[in-house]
Amino acid sequence: MTQKSPVLRAVDAELVGKLTELVARASAAILAVAPDALDTRLKADRTPVTAADKAADAVICEGLARLLPGIAVVSEERPAGAQAPGETFAIVDPLDGTKEFVAGLGEYTVNIALVTDGRPVAGFIAGATAPPGRRMGHAGAIISGGKGTAAAKIAAFEEAGIGVAATPSVMAETLAKMM
Repeated sequence: MTQKSPVLRAVDAELVGKLTELVARASAAILAVAPDALDTRLKADRTPVTAADKAADAVICEGLARLLPGIAVVSEERPAGAQAPGETFAIVDPLDGTKEFVAGLGEYTVNIALVTDGRPVAGFIAGATAPPGRRMGHAGAIISGGKGTAAAKIAAFEEAGIGVAATPSVMAETLAKMM
């Protein structure tokens, strides 16, 4: 990792807080879309996309442009090559688990990763907890067959050497330990 990366220089408690707020706002944008207003369509790869995906994507991409100007954003909901990633970029999946969301299962996550020199340096996943009456927690690719608990997924991250912050208040400290 290069210390010259603008993301590495900028990752501090204030930025972590703002990015945490950003995934929370994206989560709220998803929940604000009424089930009868999802406008579900199929993308070229035959996976669904909804108005909730697009709303969360807009919140995240606008927020990243404001917080990390000049950093390319590679988003699942944007055309491939819309922004060519450079040395440092963000990867976004604004609603991971759209099929489950459309089915009313409520198991999905909002994901942002910051990458520099081909390596993730920070990740923000909203999904282990949710507002009362709602469940979030898809991230199924980590657990075989898409099954498992948040605790099992966190353990899988930690076993892979990925730092996990139990609460937003310790995210900056966790990142500092990992760098």
